[in-house]
Amino acid sequence: MKRIINYSGKNRHRRQIVFVLPSIILFWLAAYLLLPASIRQMFEPRVAAATFTVTNTSNSGAGSLRQLILDANANSNADTINFNIPPTDPRHFYYQNNGVAGTVSQSMIAATTAADDATIADIDPDWAHSWYSISTDGTRLTIGTEVTIDGYTQPGAQSNTNATGGLNTVLRVEVTNGSSDGTSNCVDIFTTLSAPHTFRGLIINRCGNSSAKAINFDINNNGSIAAGNFIGTDPSGTIALFNGTGIGVSGSSNISIGGASPADRNLISGNFRGIDLTGNGNGISNVSITGNLIGTARDGVSPLGNGFSPQFPGSPADGISIGAFNSGAAVNNRIENNVIAFNSRSGVFMGGGGVGSTQTVTGNSVSNNSIHSNGSLGIDLNGDSVTANDACDVDTGINNLQNYPVLASATASGGSINITGMLDSNAGGTFRIEFFASPAADPSGFGEGKTFLGATTVTDSDNNCLTNFNVTLPYTASAGTFITSTATDAQGNTSEFSAVTTAAPPTAALVQVSGRVVTAKGRGISRARVELIDASGEVRIAYTNSFGYYRFEEVAAGGTYILTVTSKRFTFAASPFVLFILEDANEINFTAFPVRKSGYETGGIE
Repeated sequence: MKRIINYSGKNRHRRQIVFVLPSIILFWLAAYLLLPASIRQMFEPRVAAATFTVTNTSNSGAGSLRQLILDANANSNADTINFNIPPTDPRHFYYQNNGVAGTVSQSMIAATTAADDATIADIDPDWAHSWYSISTDGTRLTIGTEVTIDGYTQPGAQSNTNATGGLNTVLRVEVTNGSSDGTSNCVDIFTTLSAPHTFRGLIINRCGNSSAKAINFDINNNGSIAAGNFIGTDPSGTIALFNGTGIGVSGSSNISIGGASPADRNLISGNFRGIDLTGNGNGISNVSITGNLIGTARDGVSPLGNGFSPQFPGSPADGISIGAFNSGAAVNNRIENNVIAFNSRSGVFMGGGGVGSTQTVTGNSVSNNSIHSNGSLGIDLNGDSVTANDACDVDTGINNLQNYPVLASATASGGSINITGMLDSNAGGTFRIEFFASPAADPSGFGEGKTFLGATTVTDSDNNCLTNFNVTLPYTASAGTFITSTATDAQGNTSEFSAVTTAAPPTAALVQVSGRVVTAKGRGISRARVELIDASGEVRIAYTNSFGYYRFEEVAAGGTYILTVTSKRFTFAASPFVLFILEDANEINFTAFPVRKSGYETGGIE
C-alpha cells in the first residue's frame, strides 16, 4: 500500500522553518564580517589590557623586551610595557670620568651594580647617570597590536621639565642595534603594524643602514606617539650614534612626534635623516611635530646635526623631510615650536618624485620654530634652492609653491622692531606672516629664522593679490641683525623664508643749525670759519657770508655737537660751544672782538 505524506498544515510549517533558519544565520554572519574591524570589536569579548614589565636586558627569553612584545602581540587589547631592570644586570652602564670638562667618552663606558649613582666613585660629573642597554643584535622588534612602551618607568628616569631651551631629561633605557659602526644587519629597531603605538622615555640608536629607522610607523599606525625620547644619540644627548632615519612615517595619520608638554619633547639628532614623512603610494596626514630638538645636542645650542652618514659621506640629508611618491600624498602636517639646526642639508625639505604628476604635498605648515645653521635652506620647497615668487601666486606644486613675503624695512628702536613689507599672493586670500631674527643670513641671501619674533595676519581685501604689512614687535635688535619672514595661507601652506633685510636704528630727524657772527657793534663778520663737530668726531665746516650769517643743513637731531668759530682778525671766548640738538637751532650767534697787539678782548655768544 503506497504511503502518502501530507506536507500541509503543521508539518509543512516546520519544514519551512528548518530551511529558512540557516539562510538567516548565514545572512547575518556575512553582514557582520563586512563590518569594519573597529565596529566588530564592539561586539566581541574583550580581553583585559595587560601590563608587562621588562626585568633584564637580554634580547630574548622571559622578562626581555622582545619576549614581552611577543606577549603583547598575542593579546588583542591595548597593553603597556614597563621597565624594572635591577642594578645587578650585566648591561648596567655608566660613563667613567674622562677628566675633560663638558664631555663624556664612549671609550669610558663601564659596567656597574650600584643601586645609587651617587655611590659610583669615578662616574663622570658631566653625565652622572647610569643606564641599561638592550641590544637587538640587528633583529627588529615588530609590534602588531596597540602597545605603550614606557621607559620612564625604569627607576631613576626623569622626564624633561623645560618648556623651551635645552632638556633636563634623564633616560635609563637604551635600545640599540649594538654594532660598533651602527650599520651591521640592522633593518629597524622598532617596526609597528596597523595599530596605534606609544614610545616614551627611550634612547634608540645605532641602526644606521640608510633605509633603517629607529622607529618605523608603517601603514595604518594612526594615532601613534613618540614622546620624550633621545633618538640617534647616546644617553647623555651629546654624542651622535646615528640611525638611518630617526622616525619614519608612511601611510598613517594623526601621529604625534613630541607634544605641547615639556615631558613630550624629543631629542632627534645624529641620524642620517631626522624625521621622514613619506607617502609612497598611500597617504600621510595630520602628523604633528612639536617641541623637539632636531639637530642639536641636549642643551639645544650645541651642534650634533642630522644628515651625516659614514655610508654616504657625500650625500647630505635633512632635519625633516616631507614627500610623496607613486600617487601618494603628504598633507596637512604641522611642524611647530621646534629647534631645527645644524642639519647637513635643509632644515625642512618638502618634495616628491615627479612633481606635477599624481602625488600631493600640500597644507604642510611650518610655524613658530627656531631654524638656523643648516647646510642649505631653512625651508626648501621642491628641492631647487630658492623658489622665485610669481605674480598672484598662481603656480602649483609642493605647498602650492606659496610665495614668501618681500621685506622693505626693519627699524629697531629701544625694545621693539618695526617691520614693513608686502606679500604678492592669491587674490582675496588671508595669510599669517611670521617674522624671525638671525645673527647671520643664509649664503643665498634668504633667511633662516633663529629667533621667532611674532606674527601678523593680513587679508587681501582689495582682491588685487597685493597686501602690505606694517607691524611692530617686542625685540631688542643689535645693529646688523638679519630679519626674515614666511607666509602661510589659510590651508596651511607655508612658504620658504624671504630674503633678509638688516635691522637698522631709526633714521634721525634732520634739523638746521644757523646763526650769525658779529662785532660788538652788530656788524657782520665775513669769512669766519664755523665748525660743527658731532660725537663721532666728524667735522662739518661753514663760512659766514658778507653779512656774517652761517648755516648747517640736515643735521641729525638727538645728538650732542660742538660749535667752534675762528678768524685771523677776531677771537671768540665762547668758542667752542656745546649744544644738544632736538630741533632747529637758528640763533646760535657769536660776538667777535678784534685781536690787539697788547692782548685781546674777549668775545661771547648771544
